[in-house]
Amino acid sequence: MTHAERPVERRLRQALDARAAGITVRELRPARPPGLHAGRLPAARLRMTLRRYALPLAGLAAAAAAVTGYLVLGPDTSPSRPVPPASPPEITGPVPTPDSRTGPGSPRPSVA
Repeated sequence: MTHAERPVERRLRQALDARAAGITVRELRPARPPGLHAGRLPAARLRMTLRRYALPLAGLAAAAAAVTGYLVLGPDTSPSRPVPPASPPEITGPVPTPDSRTGPGSPRPSVA
């Protein structure tokens, strides 16, 4: 059983035969393997670069902020003047005299 070829099929076959006749061995070389250049736009490359370096840069910025915060707000390690020891409290009341040690009824030495 042979089936009759329709006009559309005949024209399609003729076009494919003509195209196949125009292709030589030199045009059948292997294709270049895909690489980074295939289908990448500059914006896509920029996005890929940002993704690659964003996390390490964020970590570096956080570490720098922590070190700066420690240096600014941390303990003061600069040498300062030594603090003098505390002085004894001053007595503000009456100071005892030699006469006051003896009571009012005790004999006083005579001055001659």
